Amino acid sequence: MGTTTFTGPVRAGNILNTSGNIIGNNVANVGQVVMAQSFPLTEASAAITTAICIPAGSQILGIQFTATTGFTNNVSVGIAQNLATGGAANPTYFSAAAAVGAGVSVVAPNTASHWVSVGTTDVLITVNGGAAPGAGVGVLTVQYLQGPNGNA
Repeated sequence: MGTTTFTGPVRAGNILNTSGNIIGNNVANVGQVVMAQSFPLTEASAAITTAICIPAGSQILGIQFTATTGFTNNVSVGIAQNLATGGAANPTYFSAAAAVGAGVSVVAPNTASHWVSVGTTDVLITVNGGAAPGAGVGVLTVQYLQGPNGNA
């Protein structure tokens, strides 16, 4: 299967600007495409830096684990250390620590404002798996809108 890459954000709709009040004729109907990135995980005692990099200004719509084996420890999702500047990781930036059982677990926001915009720089996602290694195996998926409405 072929792939296509856009620098985004990707928008879709056939009426770009509103010039009147007739729906389907002159009322803007352009929206943004929801993006997602996934990363396979095996539970560990140390924070796991994923390959999920969310573009600056993006709005987080959802974070979920799909676990084939439940995690022993509570798990939180955050931002990895800034690899360019060496800034510290913040493992509870996106979520509080919560149990991840077998199946699908939705991650609840720790602070809603951090989900509205990830900030002015790209962020690399990290997972904090607790104090001891465990048997948990699964996939972390982050859904987001890339730079909606000029978020920064």
